[in-house]
Amino acid sequence: MKSAIVLAAIGLTTLGFASSANAFKFSPPNTKFSGTGPTSATKGGVTLSCTGTLKGSTNAKGIGKVTGGSFTGALGCSSVGLTGLPWPMKATSATTGTVSKVTFTSPIGSCGPGTLPVHLSGGVISFNFLLNPGACQITGSLTTHPTISIVP
Repeated sequence: MKSAIVLAAIGLTTLGFASSANAFKFSPPNTKFSGTGPTSATKGGVTLSCTGTLKGSTNAKGIGKVTGGSFTGALGCSSVGLTGLPWPMKATSATTGTVSKVTFTSPIGSCGPGTLPVHLSGGVISFNFLLNPGACQITGSLTTHPTISIVP
């Protein structure tokens, strides 16, 4: 009986080490980056289409954060404001992650704070999500510079 308990404990410990070894992180580490591309927010049937530029950084451990941003394009885009910055970024797989505390104000209304699931492939961060509170459908496809990726 004791040997079964010891084997089970070793198995669980090994599984714990394997899980932590498979943690994902943003690359390159210790980097400031920007992401620019088309973005939109739709609330109450009104859509605000803009070109967004988000600024962020990664630390030595590959943890990311959004530190600022601006929007241009259609009437009202320059009035979009990001609040509650910085927004923590977490890599969850080789191509996905989350951005937490996403909150913004705009001419069509305010949304957030919420957690935004994102896809990252080829240096492009993309998203299409209903952000609550506020019921804002937000979409975007931002090309990062330098190129940001997710690594194990």
